[in-house]
Amino acid sequence: MNKIQADIEAEKIFDNVAKTKEEIMKKAKEDGIWKMGLDSNNDLFKKVDDEAKEKLKKLASMIDEE
Repeated sequence: MNKIQADIEAEKIFDNVAKTKEEIMKKAKEDGIWKMGLDSNNDLFKKVDDEAKEKLKKLASMIDEE
């Protein structure tokens, strides 16, 4: 996989993370567990962030150096 292909795949990962975070935020607000403040809700996103980091790390290791 070259860098351009990896960038395309990374963009898909980031888009998926953004969509998932929006869904989490919407559900948290509906459930009344959304907290005001910049860092108050980080625990809600930890799993999706950790999964994205692993996917990106794996993707980076697949890039062929040319």
